Amino acid sequence: MPAETVTESARIRGLIALGVLLISALALRLGAFSLSVIDWDESVYFLMARSIHLGEWPYESVWDHKPVGIYLVFAVAQAVLGSSVIAIRAAAVIAVAVTAFLMRSLVLALTDRAELPASSAALAYLVLTTAGGGLASNTELFFVPLVCSAFLLQIRTTDRSERENLKADLGSGLAMGLALQIKYIVLPESTVLLLFILVRQAGGLRGSGGVGGRFVSSWRGPALYCLGLIGPTLAVMAVFLVAGHWDSWYSANIVANFVHVGGGGMTASALVQRNMLMARRALAIWLGSSIALFQALGLLKRDRQRAAKILLVVGWWWASLIGANATGHGYAHYFLSTLAPGCVLTTVLIHDLVACAPLKYERPMRSQLRELAILALVLGPLMLPGIAAARGSYYSVKYWSSDSSVDPYRDTTAVVGRFLRREMADDDTLFVINSEPILYHLADSPWPTKFLFPLFLLHPHFSEVAALDPQQELLRVMSDRPTYLVRGPVQPWVSQTLWRDLTRLIDKDYDKAMTIGEVEVLVLKNRVVVPNG
Repeated sequence: MPAETVTESARIRGLIALGVLLISALALRLGAFSLSVIDWDESVYFLMARSIHLGEWPYESVWDHKPVGIYLVFAVAQAVLGSSVIAIRAAAVIAVAVTAFLMRSLVLALTDRAELPASSAALAYLVLTTAGGGLASNTELFFVPLVCSAFLLQIRTTDRSERENLKADLGSGLAMGLALQIKYIVLPESTVLLLFILVRQAGGLRGSGGVGGRFVSSWRGPALYCLGLIGPTLAVMAVFLVAGHWDSWYSANIVANFVHVGGGGMTASALVQRNMLMARRALAIWLGSSIALFQALGLLKRDRQRAAKILLVVGWWWASLIGANATGHGYAHYFLSTLAPGCVLTTVLIHDLVACAPLKYERPMRSQLRELAILALVLGPLMLPGIAAARGSYYSVKYWSSDSSVDPYRDTTAVVGRFLRREMADDDTLFVINSEPILYHLADSPWPTKFLFPLFLLHPHFSEVAALDPQQELLRVMSDRPTYLVRGPVQPWVSQTLWRDLTRLIDKDYDKAMTIGEVEVLVLKNRVVVPNG
């Protein structure tokens, strides 16, 4: 068959696969479209993006310590798909589908275009990312496709010419640079890629038809990669500097993150326990990714190029694990970034084990059925929590407009938002103390402080991250006498002294307007509540 025909056939199969993955991702996540919010992080990103549309600079009217990229992703989603929360849900569907498609390409490149493990890895990723906080539109969903594309470009460099490799080096650096502007925890992965390029340029991948010997004295590849890596960050710095917002960018991105990493996280033993918990939840992937190291070492003498490719993905998995633990907080959604390389390594390992241990007189079709059975046996149990999370989100569609207080899937935040939107007059103000910041959007109300993430005001460590005197900021907000307050349950991490002082002010000046679950809406005393109609 002519090469052109093969290429066209592969392109058609790729387009079909991308369509199937988009439909699958939508089916798994459609239930979440009706949820007004899933966690505080996405609320802050959403409101930061909204402030950008209102003409504000990032970190000015809403403060956070993430790079600017995630806010721009949300802003673009809002510009294209509308200002509702549906926009960020749709953006998450696109992001995970693209990641799954890139993972499929990675497995095809590592297995001589074996479709079964490639499709299995892609499907597993789609399902697994619906659990562990993955239904929320968190940063991990948006930087992983960029990381995937960077590693895919490098995996393909061992089979290409010098000129194509240099383009790939620049491209992978740029992809990692953009990922870095979504979350800084991709720094370990970017280091792994740089080491791979250095080894390749030094001729470390020679042998069995390799082209590494052509690059022994060349440093153009690493230089282009580093240029792409730092380019987006330098561009962002230049924009903020020229626009006169350098101090805001520097304090949020540099100072705050050094403080964040420097303290306030889990103890070492607690972090180890969290990793053990995550390992138990995805045991097959953790085992597969660990065994893949020995698989690659065993291939070194027979096929150095393929061994190098697998070692690169092994390095990616370990680097993503380091990134997930870098801040010391160990939140479950941090570990979502380990799923892409983990699924790739596990499916490739199973494919190789089936290929190297054929049954006597086994036909190709039976071999594929045996591989499919093993993949289902290994990955199937891991997918059950993801399927349960996706199924649970669908229940929220039924109860989205319900005022019932007994159903666990009822969207409490949406109920509170509707109440506030109905009761608040045009000149009323709102302060969300320790509930969902998205309520400012749902109630169509301005926010009285730029520190919308409740931990900045109530958690001692995060107050240090924000360089904030929480007592002074809370007193300032309360002195303006907001018309409505929304208060959630007190958490163990809240400063008890601060909470006691705040409660005293609330009890003095506010009455309960409604209670739903553990959330209270309070209204200023001696105010007549006049519905807007």
